[in-house]
Amino acid sequence: MNDIKLMPRESDRDKGDSPGFGFSSKNGLSKGVSENISKLGKDITLKGGFLFGLSLMFLIVAILLYLGLWGYKMSLDKQKDGLAQKISELNQTRDVEFENNLMDLKDKIEGLKNILNNQVYSSGIFTLIEDLVVPQVRFASFNGDLAQMTVNLETLAINVDSLVKQMVVFKNDGRVEKATFNSVGTDNSGQINSTIELQLKPSGFYQK
Repeated sequence: MNDIKLMPRESDRDKGDSPGFGFSSKNGLSKGVSENISKLGKDITLKGGFLFGLSLMFLIVAILLYLGLWGYKMSLDKQKDGLAQKISELNQTRDVEFENNLMDLKDKIEGLKNILNNQVYSSGIFTLIEDLVVPQVRFASFNGDLAQMTVNLETLAINVDSLVKQMVVFKNDGRVEKATFNSVGTDNSGQINSTIELQLKPSGFYQK
């Protein structure tokens, strides 16, 4: 009786070595996937560590900034309290009565100064008239409003030329703001009578 040996078919050996179903090919694919996953995990870990470090740095900066502002506020509060205390101490050392007396004295001085500045010297106005009168003209009467700085003069002139000359002299004087005729006429003797109004400049008569 002959022995029968079972031999694998050629097709079965080829099937076992097929790239699509071979055991060695599956091992290579699994290894590549594992390497990719490992590399991806490392990248994620590095990026996560960088973001965490950056976030931590911003957090530290924010905390330091907050502490700095808080310290600055505390310093300002201390300075404010110190200034308030100094003001309080100065107020306690003030002589209020003496200050009030000084203020009263100042008001009295200012009041006296205003009175002197607003006082018009009538003698100065008479001096003005005496200085400016023309020989051919004389003044019959005089009245004025010192508050308004106006003077009304009734004049008598021997002729029209003398009266005109008198008006020119008034207008050319630096103490006279304006000179105008209120009336002009003649009397029985032929003299020219007139009323002249002078508007005077206050600066020429107020006491400095």
